[in-house]
Parts: sequence; C-alpha cells; structure tokens
Amino acid sequence: MGLNSPSDTTQSLLAHLLVTDEDTVRVGFEALDGQAYNSWTVPKGNGRERRIDAPVPDLKRLQSLLLKRLLNFAPISPFAHGFFRGRSIVTNAAIHRETARSMVSLDLKDAYPSVSRDRIVKALEWGVGSFLKHSSPETTRDEREAVYEAVADVCTHEGVLPQGAPTSGQLLNMACCSLDRHCSRLVRRCREEFPGLRYSRYADDLTFTATGELSHEFLERAIGCVLRAGFEVNRRKIKRYTVANADLVICGIRLHDGRLTLPRRVLRKYRALLFQTLACEPEEISDGARQHVHGAIGFLTMATTVCPPQLEQLLEAVLRQHGSWLRPGTTADYFPSYGTVSQ
Repeated sequence: MGLNSPSDTTQSLLAHLLVTDEDTVRVGFEALDGQAYNSWTVPKGNGRERRIDAPVPDLKRLQSLLLKRLLNFAPISPFAHGFFRGRSIVTNAAIHRETARSMVSLDLKDAYPSVSRDRIVKALEWGVGSFLKHSSPETTRDEREAVYEAVADVCTHEGVLPQGAPTSGQLLNMACCSLDRHCSRLVRRCREEFPGLRYSRYADDLTFTATGELSHEFLERAIGCVLRAGFEVNRRKIKRYTVANADLVICGIRLHDGRLTLPRRVLRKYRALLFQTLACEPEEISDGARQHVHGAIGFLTMATTVCPPQLEQLLEAVLRQHGSWLRPGTTADYFPSYGTVSQ
C-alpha cells in the first residue's frame, strides 16, 4: 500500500461506488507516491503563462471514474454553465440575449489554486453526501468521511485544484455554489433598481447584465459577493460597459441585436490558425502550436451553433487531416476554460 493510499475498507467502498475493480483504485492511489502530474505552461492572452498539471494515466483513469460515477451526481447551481453536458459558453451567453444592454464582467483570480483540499472535502460532503448515503446505506459517517478525504487526495495537487485534471472543472463548480448563491441573492435584491438584471457563470468568468446601465456601486457589490465566497477578483480584467459604446462579448460570444455570433477578430484568428494547420504535415507542427490548436478546437467545438458554415467546414477538414494527434478529451483536460463539457 502506498504512502498516500487510504485504508482497504475505503478503497473497497470507492471501487463499489465507481463500479470498478479494486486494482484500478489501488493503482490510482499508488500513482500519488511518484510523479503524479506532468506540468508545463501555456501562454495567456495577457502575455503571462498558465500552469497546466496533467495527471499520469493511472491517476487520470481514477479521476475520470470519479467524475463520471460520483462527482457528476452532485447538484450544481443553475447559474453555472461550464464542464457538464448541455451547457457551454453559448448557453452562458444565451441567458443574457433578450435583455442585455449593459454588462459587468468579473474574473476570479487564480480560481483553481484558490480551491484548497479542505474546501474540496467540505464541497464533497455537501455535494455527494446524500448520493453516498443512498447508494451505500450501510456505510457509517466515519466511512463516508474517509471517502471524502480520499477523493480530495486524488483530485488535488500540492494541496489545491490542478488545472488539467478531468475532475477540476466539476469540483470548481461545487466550490463555487456559495458564490453563485451570493450573486443570485444580489440579483434578486437589485432587480427593481436594475430591470432585467441577470447573472451567469462560466468557470471563473462571472457575468451580470441588465437593460439599463449597471452602476459602479453595483460593481462593488458584485465584488463583495466574490470576496464573501472566499475568492478574489482579478482587478485587471474587470469590465463594465453598455451597448452604447460596444457590443457585449460574453466569454468569447458576441451579443448583437439579440443574436449570438463570434466576434470578427476571433473568426479571423481561428480561421488563420486552422488554415496554417491544414497546410502542415503533423510532424511539422511544434508542441506550442499544437497547444494553440487544441485550445482553438475546444472553443470552436462548444461554439459550433454560432460558427459560420465556412469555419465549420475548415474545422472538419483539420480534424480529418490531423485526427491522429487531436485526441478526444485532450482539450477538455488541458484547457478546461475552453474544453468540451463533461460527458
């Protein structure tokens, strides 16, 4: 048994919950004793770098089972639009389509590393406690708590959520439930003052829209909701504007006269990238370029309902030519801000 492995009883209970054999669970925990993650950085749009921590295959296999057969049963806020079936950046923007004339947009600062192991344990107890009781009614409270602790060990790296694990998006949603409650209460209290006020969240991006101008005072109250929920706001990425001076763009989706489209600069950027990719043989594409292509395909996969037909055809051509290294799941795992929703 590895240094990070839970008791045999806990491993057996996990194997039962995940409908898998105990060896899969054991090998997943044993991976934690070695180099459990491969880490690298990818460039952000602001010139900085984002750290990606990708689990090794044995650990990733266990995490994927946890996501599919445990975490996906946790109740998620109706305001969340990332990381699960049926919701995406498009559904996130569609919430605001009918009434949006002004917008306040906030970005959580270092969202994934802000979620500690202890916070995950509490989120698991709240999120999957009832599921555990019903699926294994013979378990004691101590046994269930041991499961929460074990799952938190499997799903954290250096004591926080790793950006790159298949479980991190759903766990971020679970950790953000209190944030969504604070924000939804703010919306209810302010609807008379700001008609048409609506709220949604995609991953670490928070969006408030209304038919009239959202004041600076409202912005500060929204920031207060984030702080009360235990997160910080990235002050450099705060946005507050109206349609009088710009179209509204929500997580890369443009709202214009009630229609959802992709901004022209985004279309030009991805069209050029896909053309360049199509003109190359797989061995000619560098690792850095592949990361950009993965990110683009993840974004466009979610946004297919608002993509022009020509861009869809170009995307399909790239997938046909380079499908050997554009493996399913890679984008969702390494680029959770742009990846596909959980299956």
